[in-house]
Amino acid sequence: MTTWVSTAERLDLLLFNATDDAYGAHVGVYVDAEKVLHLCAEIGHPAVWTMAEFLAQERYRVLIGIKRVIAAS
Repeated sequence: MTTWVSTAERLDLLLFNATDDAYGAHVGVYVDAEKVLHLCAEIGHPAVWTMAEFLAQERYRVLIGIKRVIAAS
């Protein structure tokens, strides 16, 4: 189960897209200190980018939101 949160913590999922449409969003995993792990098609392997690097890319310029995995009760 996941929930939307306003501030990222370690292992949260960050959704990026060129627009605010969540459909087809690119997903990264928040590592810490504004760093995000993601599968980077441009370089062909996983990479760690800063939040600023994501937002500087046209296709990832919008942070749609942050999802946190929570334990099911």
